[in-house]
Amino acid sequence: MWCWVHTGFILCNSLLLLAIQLVPADYCCSLYKCALQLGFWEVQSGETSAPHTWSAMSSWPLGSVVRHQKGVFRATGSPATVAIPGDGSHTSFYLLFMWALHIPRWCCYAAGIIVLVQMYSLWKFHDYIQSVGLFWSLVCSLYPYYHLSQTTWLLSWSAAAQHKS
Repeated sequence: MWCWVHTGFILCNSLLLLAIQLVPADYCCSLYKCALQLGFWEVQSGETSAPHTWSAMSSWPLGSVVRHQKGVFRATGSPATVAIPGDGSHTSFYLLFMWALHIPRWCCYAAGIIVLVQMYSLWKFHDYIQSVGLFWSLVCSLYPYYHLSQTTWLLSWSAAAQHKS
């Protein structure tokens, strides 16, 4: 039992460290800015006519209504929309990265849960070798939690400063 618990903690910590390396804070900010530039199209189900036909050569201001491939769409989400209306990959990219804190915050929640579970397991196991193994595993899992909480705090501070200006 203890071996499987220890293996699970090591696996979870390794995945969190991989996430920290693959998606650093500056990359999250870049994806957030790209999502804001991309924009989002909302399907207008009741409307059949639109004042404009969509063109890839222009960016559409917020609230523009366009016709594209037998559908009518309204530009939402950013001051200027350059996404292709009805394209699922553009929509999912925008919905995933429209908040700069989306990925770091969920990783920080996962790291916090891992730390709390390890603290509970350390309190629960009474064998010396298990306690020592869990203690060092807990010490190693505090680094991703600290790094992710620091990244989340810095990104939220930067986003708040950006929204004020």
